[in-house]
Amino acid sequence: MLTDLTKEAAATIQKQDACFAVGDWLYLECKYEKAREHFQNILKRPCLSASDSIRCYKSLGAVEVELKKYDEALDMFNTLLTILMKCDLPTRKEDIMTCYVSIGKVYWLKGDYVQAIEYHHEALDVGSLTLNPTGMSTIYKNLANIYTNTKEFNLSRENFQRALEIDRQRLRKDHLQFGQTYANMGKMYQEEGNYKEALAYFEKAREIWLKTLAPTHVYIEKIEKTICKMKSKLVQTNAIAHTPAVTHNAVENQGHIEPLRNIQQSMNQLDVPDPNKVMIIWLEEFIDRDEDCGQLKNELRQITNSLKMVDSVESCRKCLQYVKDRKLFFIIQGKYAKQIVPEIVQIIPPSMKPVVYIFSFNVIHFIEWAAEQECIMEGGIFDHEKDLLLRLAKDLNDYVKQKSAEYENVQSELIPEILAKLKQIFDHRYQTKDAVTPSHQTDNDANQAKTIMAQ
Repeated sequence: MLTDLTKEAAATIQKQDACFAVGDWLYLECKYEKAREHFQNILKRPCLSASDSIRCYKSLGAVEVELKKYDEALDMFNTLLTILMKCDLPTRKEDIMTCYVSIGKVYWLKGDYVQAIEYHHEALDVGSLTLNPTGMSTIYKNLANIYTNTKEFNLSRENFQRALEIDRQRLRKDHLQFGQTYANMGKMYQEEGNYKEALAYFEKAREIWLKTLAPTHVYIEKIEKTICKMKSKLVQTNAIAHTPAVTHNAVENQGHIEPLRNIQQSMNQLDVPDPNKVMIIWLEEFIDRDEDCGQLKNELRQITNSLKMVDSVESCRKCLQYVKDRKLFFIIQGKYAKQIVPEIVQIIPPSMKPVVYIFSFNVIHFIEWAAEQECIMEGGIFDHEKDLLLRLAKDLNDYVKQKSAEYENVQSELIPEILAKLKQIFDHRYQTKDAVTPSHQTDNDANQAKTIMAQ
């Protein structure tokens, strides 16, 4: 978007002037070095008029921006501004306003937001003296986007609204510019972390663009991907909540685990139908066929009987028969999710609120379906084992804290050990397999292998 800084300037240059037509064509063909040389040669001509000098410096500034020579671009635009201040052309005020905007955009590209904002406000001051609603709308939109970058979201919203007020008076309601504005507002809400509002504005942008553009247009393809990303964020927002630092340490530092307080002492005595009891079930296709994983499972059994690892839906069903009155935390390989989740909902009483974590490298595949499953919204969808384990640790900790207020003698230090063993198994099942990928296997093959493991 920003790299198209002043192509609009070149696009509006009068084509009848053959002197500039060649440079304009070179610019539009992205032959920027040759375009620069052409405009520099024009500047060397004797008796060059003020209007021709203005055109040259404006075009040279645009060329330097495309070449990412931002300091040189500023030199060109500042020289242009000096000329404009001295001349008395009919379009002087509008040209000065546009020049301020161009300078502000260069500072924006340089990441100097203070200067970018300052020059856009200079443009606003000049623009208020002109009857140029298009220019004013552009300035407000630029300011809104800059404030998004500086995380000043209230100012960003304020400027977007001002731009929309102007555009609604001069453009039809399905104009493509509204689509761009809504897309930028979606970006603002995304940066703010308000994914629900972001999704709404991205969908509004798509709706407007589809009225004019083909479904295969690059704008539509990009906005579709962004919408999918926002839907994924909405699902994962529930899953990737803030986790206390002590929980993070419990997962990360396997050899130096800090004990979590207020964890159930009797996790390995699940034969008592007590709602204070917890069970973790992990359903994953190959978990029971791996010798190393088998060894880790045996180590886990020595810690607790409250964690069950199963490699088939049938085995999982058998486990579910014994956990009707337990708090269930369920880690499930993505390929089994749609098959087993409905059974979990039927078997586990709603009052127990089962928590389901789906582990899959194809998160997008589950987004819409998962949004309707309360148990998944309680847990989440994850494509990285660290995020999943951190979430599980937090949920276990929170649940036991809640129950500790209802039951006496609820205290244990088993959870950190369990989480550490789980992490070892995750590392073995998913990470080490990448490390031993044969050298002749392509990246695409490796990605396909990953997808098969966690579908």
